[in-house]
Amino acid sequence: MNKQPVIHVVEGDDAVRDSIAMLLQVDDFVVHLYPSGVAFLRQADLAETSCLVIDMHLPGLSGAAVLGLLRSWRIPIRIVAMINIADVDPCCVAMDRDPLLLDSVLLKKPFSGLDLLRSIDIVTRRGRSTESAIENMTAEADRGWDEYRAGMRFEGVPGR
Repeated sequence: MNKQPVIHVVEGDDAVRDSIAMLLQVDDFVVHLYPSGVAFLRQADLAETSCLVIDMHLPGLSGAAVLGLLRSWRIPIRIVAMINIADVDPCCVAMDRDPLLLDSVLLKKPFSGLDLLRSIDIVTRRGRSTESAIENMTAEADRGWDEYRAGMRFEGVPGR
């Protein structure tokens, strides 16, 4: 049974947050909404998170500060960071290279619903391919180990 992807949306503008929620719910995502970085950090259960969609320029605790806290707490997470095209913060650019932020996309405002859905697909697909690659490597190593053990166990043993 496949679970529905869980998306956390942190956006200070009520209308934008509600629009994003409607778009994602129509596309069959489970959506949790937060009006601020503080609300997100207090309320979010990150264990089942598929993706965090966050405005980098939130009032109060900024999106960059939220990501900094997640990084300092060593919480790996997939990110779609919404940024204003006029003020790309250097920390947003550095976010793209942070190994704890498993996969991330910078989404420049204004953007379309299709842009948002594509960005979420990119980060979640990258995550699936990374997890799949790890599973494949593990399975290959297990097969190799089984073959090695089988050879050791029976090779040169009389009656086998």
